[in-house]
Amino acid sequence: MLMPLLFLVDILAIVISGIAALVLRENLTITYVKISHALPYLVISTIVSFAIVPLSGVSRGLWRYFTFNDLIRIAFCAVAVVLTAAGLAFAYDRLDGVARAVPILHAILIVILLCVLRAAKRFRYLQRKRPKAPSLATATGHQPERVLLIGVNSVAELFMRAARELSSGQIQVAGLLSARNDYRGRKFHGESVLATPEELMEVLARLEVHGADIQRIVITVNPSQLSTGTMEALQTIELTSDITVDYFAERLNFNDNRSGNSIAKTTHTQVQMPSLQDMAQSVDISRAYWQVKRAFDFSVALFLIILTTPVMLLVATAVAIDVGLPVVFWQERLGMYGRRLRLNKFRTMRPAHDAKGMRIPDDRRSGSIGRFLRRSRLDELPQLFHILVGDMSFIGPRPLLFSEQRLDYTARLAIRPGLTGWAQVHGGRAVTLDDKVAMDLWYICHANFFLDAVIVLKTFRMIVVGDKPDESVITSARRGVDALVGRRSPRVH
Repeated sequence: MLMPLLFLVDILAIVISGIAALVLRENLTITYVKISHALPYLVISTIVSFAIVPLSGVSRGLWRYFTFNDLIRIAFCAVAVVLTAAGLAFAYDRLDGVARAVPILHAILIVILLCVLRAAKRFRYLQRKRPKAPSLATATGHQPERVLLIGVNSVAELFMRAARELSSGQIQVAGLLSARNDYRGRKFHGESVLATPEELMEVLARLEVHGADIQRIVITVNPSQLSTGTMEALQTIELTSDITVDYFAERLNFNDNRSGNSIAKTTHTQVQMPSLQDMAQSVDISRAYWQVKRAFDFSVALFLIILTTPVMLLVATAVAIDVGLPVVFWQERLGMYGRRLRLNKFRTMRPAHDAKGMRIPDDRRSGSIGRFLRRSRLDELPQLFHILVGDMSFIGPRPLLFSEQRLDYTARLAIRPGLTGWAQVHGGRAVTLDDKVAMDLWYICHANFFLDAVIVLKTFRMIVVGDKPDESVITSARRGVDALVGRRSPRVH
């Protein structure tokens, strides 16, 4: 019953695309005469779709697992439908009265609409899999173990499939290394082939810069196939780091939750902070304000994405000229309830290591363009897309790296992280992490639309004058934290 329904949905999408193409070509002013001229083409395209859609296999794919191969099928289907319909319609009436741009627009809109339908299905599937309430086990337990695979073969495929199905999200593949250099940059079951095994140390350093620290290296090939240099690098890693080197042929261990994996390990005395459980009990996260705020975030993000697209293209061009490709830099952060958030920003710095793997000082990695983008916050424009899909909000705590997120900071995970926030406009980079967290918690307890408006205005001031700590605001936030945990805690410097 499901496949015929999806088939009919695809047919309807093709029909709607044809009508939309005609309307767009006529600048939204459609007349009866134009419709009558285009009617043979529209009818023929609908008829041929009943044959081409099943032949192309477009409707046979699982929409919630939409892949690049499905996109290729959709593109083939769109071109086939349009060419066949245009040829038959031309033979019928030489496409009299139909602009030649209509079939082209039709093909483009078919691809867009069919992809949007599948993306919506996938998005709904992912949303349904998200936790509906704060998950203390996720936010205060172990971070997912990040794994680097050496080998692109059926064994690596087995590991990846088993990790996804059996590890409950506690195993995440950060990438693969392949002896074949022509595999570099290609995808293997959705994960990137980063480099060759000989570049292992360089890859680890590069991932560390992105906040994606590796906890385990899994070798899925016979060790005899690895070069002497790679084996020496693996031995060095075993002796000098806490990264586990796992030869897959020897053991298969999905439950190796080492203490080093904790996203919240505390190695020194800290100021007492409320937990996520404390915050959930003290703040009504379900009140209407948060629901309305989400609707507001979605609407404004969509509007700003459309409005700032030319600006983003200009910034991307400037970044490509200044620091080269890629133009987007990503870091793995913690989102709401401790969910994994891959935060995107425009690059403002050159690579952290030179061709020999030597670390480059930060003051030599950034030019005037990069400094301007950071100061103006234009480098954060890609985060509008995070807001659009619900991973972030305009106002809220800034997302932290896994290494920064300790057990006594989990209360700040009770709401979506923000593009700007109370801590950012009252010190930002110029205050300690403890002070930032205290101000984040104060905001969560006092959040309302008036306060959000104040933060927006102060954000513009911050862009102009820079980060300036406000001791009175920090002190007030500290008192609020003390009241929340039920006792005053000594401040640690």
